[in-house]
Amino acid sequence: LKSFFFSSLFKAELSSAYLRFCTAETGDGVIGGRLTDYLRNKDDLSTDIKYYLCGGSQMVIDVREILLSKGIPFDHIMAEIYF
Repeated sequence: LKSFFFSSLFKAELSSAYLRFCTAETGDGVIGGRLTDYLRNKDDLSTDIKYYLCGGSQMVIDVREILLSKGIPFDHIMAEIYF
């Protein structure tokens, strides 16, 4: 998949903890649909780990707000915005 740079490195380091979401592409190991929908429906998000987000600014903002509303500490959310 073209949209996931360094995915082989992340998969090797993080194994099943590396989740990939995409609305534009499908493939092995990619969860289809919006990350925001997945997170809104997820009740067991760990507050002990770091969350790394990259993508469009509005998606990153929306995901950050969802994570914060579910009790994830602000300093556990890392973001990189693509324009």
